[in-house]
Amino acid sequence: MSNSIVKNQAFSKECIDWTEMSIYEQSESLLEHTLYNKGLLHLDDLLNPLEEVDRPLTDGYILPPGDAPGMINKFNGNVSEKYETPLLITEKVLRAVFDNREEVHIFIGETLHEGLVFMYLNPEDKEYYIISNCDDAQHITQEIFLANRTFYDENLKSILDRFIPDGDPDPGNTKRFIVKNYIYTEFLRQYGQDTGARFVVRFYPAMHTIADKYNNRLTFIMVVEKYVKNELVACEKTGLYDRNGLCPPGTC
Repeated sequence: MSNSIVKNQAFSKECIDWTEMSIYEQSESLLEHTLYNKGLLHLDDLLNPLEEVDRPLTDGYILPPGDAPGMINKFNGNVSEKYETPLLITEKVLRAVFDNREEVHIFIGETLHEGLVFMYLNPEDKEYYIISNCDDAQHITQEIFLANRTFYDENLKSILDRFIPDGDPDPGNTKRFIVKNYIYTEFLRQYGQDTGARFVVRFYPAMHTIADKYNNRLTFIMVVEKYVKNELVACEKTGLYDRNGLCPPGTC
């Protein structure tokens, strides 16, 4: 795996002023009600921008200021330091994986030396790839894919499973999540404003603090960032987090 981009992952808990971010849940209701005047536009709108319309927010789809660091700190406070570093997907990989797709299923894996990894089954060639922290998608065999999933099950997942409440009908933690193309659309929007910059989407590990069936489950807060003097800086004020795509609850 190429490590050339990983060296520039300067990270601290203060690197983003989360109170200035709007963190949305990726959901169909969100897209219908809030994206037009909040910076996340349909691909068609990038080509034919609509007039800004003050569409009302749907209750429950935007995190209050301060919730994002709370979710991240909840995760960091319950795991060892090696799990705290956010993962990233580079521009080249984003384009290869998300272009012309409405959603992508990302499987969580873990390795002894790399830590958490995002894996992906390409629907065209039916091959497996690692797509996080690499300049190009890294082809892996099915055996490695399964070994990485098993290692995650036996390590971080087993740690986080202890926080799932007793009696939960789906006691296991997140194994796979669905990423809608909204974050890719936001990447394209940001890229269109600064085509000379290098962009990535960074995934901050977090734990849900919402008192429902997703409470305490692993999730990721997704933020479009770009390199400024070899350091990653969050773009404007928009990020997303995942809830509806988590597995479990659901089938993997």
